[in-house]
Amino acid sequence: FDLAIIGKGLIGAAAARHASLISTPSPPNSTIPSSSPPSLHNICLIGPDEKPRNKWTEKDDIFSSHYDEGRITRRTDPDPIWSQLASASIDRYDDIYKQSGIDFYKPVGHLAVASPQSSDSLFKRRINALDQGVPYRDLDADELTVLYPHLKFAPGSTAILEDSGAGYISPRSLLKAQVEAAKALGCCQIIPHVASRVDNNVSDDGEASFVVTLSNGEVISAKRILVCTGAFCDARPLLPDGNGGHFELDLLRYTAQTVHFHVSEKDATDLLEGGMPSIIYRGDKSEWAYVLPPIQYPDGSWRVKLGGSRVDRYNNEEQIDKYRTPGTRSLPTHEHVVKWFRSAGNSKDFDEMKEMLQAMLPGIQPVKVTSDACATCKTSSGRPYIGQLCDGLFVAVGGCGLAAKSSDEIGRLAAFAALSDTGWGLDESLGEELFTPRLK
Repeated sequence: FDLAIIGKGLIGAAAARHASLISTPSPPNSTIPSSSPPSLHNICLIGPDEKPRNKWTEKDDIFSSHYDEGRITRRTDPDPIWSQLASASIDRYDDIYKQSGIDFYKPVGHLAVASPQSSDSLFKRRINALDQGVPYRDLDADELTVLYPHLKFAPGSTAILEDSGAGYISPRSLLKAQVEAAKALGCCQIIPHVASRVDNNVSDDGEASFVVTLSNGEVISAKRILVCTGAFCDARPLLPDGNGGHFELDLLRYTAQTVHFHVSEKDATDLLEGGMPSIIYRGDKSEWAYVLPPIQYPDGSWRVKLGGSRVDRYNNEEQIDKYRTPGTRSLPTHEHVVKWFRSAGNSKDFDEMKEMLQAMLPGIQPVKVTSDACATCKTSSGRPYIGQLCDGLFVAVGGCGLAAKSSDEIGRLAAFAALSDTGWGLDESLGEELFTPRLK
């Protein structure tokens, strides 16, 4: 293969689609930049299919955070780079839908809410929205109550409403759409196995390349490697340094937990007809939450989902760590990550989040409440790592808990970098120095 992409998550699948597009004439009305490196490439995307939780075995130790139906999508963000990554991705959602025929996007609007004590987070959003021409509407406390009478926030809370293209995506469906689009372009092979290791290889003619050993024992070779394995980046030796060792990225992994209110179809309909958007809420002190409106899951249930924390009970358990989100804990090893995924979450955090969601939606009585656990992978730069570690070896990892909505642009930047002659795409508006991978 010219390029082997390891990690069939949102970023890896996006990279596969864009790498395939680079090898295919751009479709009419496409929003893909025209400065594609010329040539035809043979690409593969390596990674297992999702396995239902009730079929996990003791041997299974590679999971993913996209095993869900709701992630917030929005252009407004306190960080201008994340705003640009999101905007570029949202602009291409329609392309992905047209190429795959799979619907994954619901533009129901997005509400960023802050208590008086946390209003500075809204100020940063306004600045970036104005700089990038993103339309929004300011809501004072009275307007917030009138527009969303079913929602309850701290007294005096104000908000920014982004109702032009914001809302939520289904990460599970977006992944399927990216994979189907990549396959339809005809130059990407899907290999549904775990990559067990990557080794350097020198061919008879002296050309450097890589050998990828798969979990089923098969071996493939590739001229270039792009690793997109997120929180599982160190689960296998995938980053050979050419000297018999392996690169170690400066990545930090943390717990993430959500609570799901299973609601009646009537309550779901009432909330949706009342225009419930996706929500990010910043309360007093360490309180924060994100909330998804009612979404129908594959089992037929309607669920309202919340992730967040009211009290940072883990503050004294952690060393000083400016990257840790309040209410989360570090996952220092692969074994910790696997154990957390299998746990479905912490019971005390579950009770707290249940209370938070009930307080925000006081008129809703869930018919059932469940919990789920996944992990975030953060970088020391606060931006995703995208770029080259050594000749032919590239990474796109570290979504920082923000990457689902922006995964298409992150994958595009990674694909263009991996197939370029210089290690970065031509004429990119965002420079490679913003995303340079950092090593331990």
